[in-house]
Parts: sequence; C-alpha cells; structure tokens
Amino acid sequence: MSIRIGNSTFGATDRVKFGGQSLEQVLFNGIIIWEKEKSGSMKKNCLFGNWKMNLTLSESIALVNQLKSQLDQNEIEVALAPSLVNIHGVHEVIKDTNISLIAQDVSAYEKGSYTGQVSARQLAAVGVKYVLINHSEVRVFIHNADLNKVDLAGLAIERRKISRCIANGLTPIVCVGEGLEVREAGTTEEFLRMQLKTLFNGMYSEEIAKCILCYEPIWAVGTGKTISHEEAESICGLLRRFIQTEYCEVSSANMSILFAGSVIPANCLELYSKPDIDGFVAASASLTTAFADILNLMRG
Repeated sequence: MSIRIGNSTFGATDRVKFGGQSLEQVLFNGIIIWEKEKSGSMKKNCLFGNWKMNLTLSESIALVNQLKSQLDQNEIEVALAPSLVNIHGVHEVIKDTNISLIAQDVSAYEKGSYTGQVSARQLAAVGVKYVLINHSEVRVFIHNADLNKVDLAGLAIERRKISRCIANGLTPIVCVGEGLEVREAGTTEEFLRMQLKTLFNGMYSEEIAKCILCYEPIWAVGTGKTISHEEAESICGLLRRFIQTEYCEVSSANMSILFAGSVIPANCLELYSKPDIDGFVAASASLTTAFADILNLMRG
C-alpha cells in the first residue's frame, strides 16, 4: 500500500510523520476504521485458562477430553495454557476444534544459545496462538521483581517478548497489576500507566493493536482480600483510556481487556457484564469443570 503526497509516493514502511503520527499509523488507523465500519467491533470476548505448573500430560489430555465438547464453540474465544512440555499433546487433542493454545512464557530472543528457553517461532510451529507476557509470577520467579515497584529492566525484557510474538504471528496477552503496597498508597493508576508505557515503549499503534491486555489485581490473589466488581471495571477502563490517549482511539475500542482475579462461576457473570471487561484469564477454575461453567454463564 502507498500514498501519494505532492510529487512523492510513500509506502507503508516509510518513516514519515503526519501530525505526530507515522505514515504506518495513518494508514493503519484508516484501515482499522474502515474494517470497524464494515463489520462492527473487532473486540473479542475471551475465556482463557492458565494451568500454570499443574497436570501431567495424561492428566492434561483427560481434562481436555472431558471439557472439549463444552468448550468447542465460536461465540467466545476459548484458549488453554498447559505446561510447556504438554503443549504438543494438548494440541493434538484440540487441533480440529475452536479451542486455541496459550504459552505461559516465551524467550525474548529469536534463536541461539539460550538453554532452557523456547522461541516464539518454535511456539508458533506447534500450534500456539497466544502467549502470556509479564505475568506476575514471571515477574517474581524469573525477574525477581518487587510487585510494588516498576521493574524497568524486567519490563524491557517483556517488551522484547511482545515484539517476538508479533513478528511470529502470535498474540501477546500483556499482563499488568499492582501489589498491596501500591494499592494502599493510592498510586495504582500511576503504577499501571508506567508499566504499560515501558512495555509499549517504541511500539507503533498497529503493533499494540495486536495485543490483548490483562489486569491482575495481585494484592487480591491468594491474600484473602477481594476486589469489587466496580473496582475491577474501573481499572480495566483505565487501561482502555490509556491506550486511547497514548496510542490510538480505534485500537482502544477494539482491544480485548481481560480480568484475572480468582475468577469463578459465582463472580464471573457480574464482572462480565461490565463494559470494559471482555473476559477472563482463569487459573484454579480452569483445572476443573468450573471452567465450562464459566463459559456457559458468559454465553448466557
């Protein structure tokens, strides 16, 4: 695609600025607006299951077989995140369904001498569609980060992972969230904005539009504290407004923003009714038949 201005013709990769936006952004925004007008909102409603470091291969396959018929549908995007060693086995069970695969992490490197790591290209080759980026447990156990401080070095690594995913056709699920000290200090908004600014530093609107956001209220996970439905909606709305004001209004309207905070059948319906919550990343519930119950409630 190209655009002619005066006597010059510019392609979509030319680094030309128009009113603060690059030519890539101008063309991208025009295409997105046209697509939105043609087919309505492209925002996906999602239910993702993060199995973390649980289930053997046989247990994983047994659970998928138990739930497969209930999860295989088109209305809501459903995806599962098994342990890395079980991804191929789970893929073989779901490859002819509408259920997708999530990787729980990815290397920031393309390839090379990085023992124990797995590249975005390798994940794409075994059927993975989504990748969790900057999950709080990666921040703690891999980056040794303090969840009450903005870890610039760790976030820079996670930003490289986002770029690797996009370059290999994978959709990053970009997680942000705050610890209890941040919440009690009343600085949640500033903290989350700084995380996003660092994660998306140097990226174009069209790249950011290929991401999904996920809010983790870390202070409320496994602590006995709870987050209200109104507060969850307020923070997800904050994330959407950040994308709108800092990057692209159309991208923000069409970006899926998920909630990951002890989602269970008892609380999912009221959360899902909120306009800025487009679905969930469930953890413990995704290891049982409760996951299908959540999906059925979301479907109405």
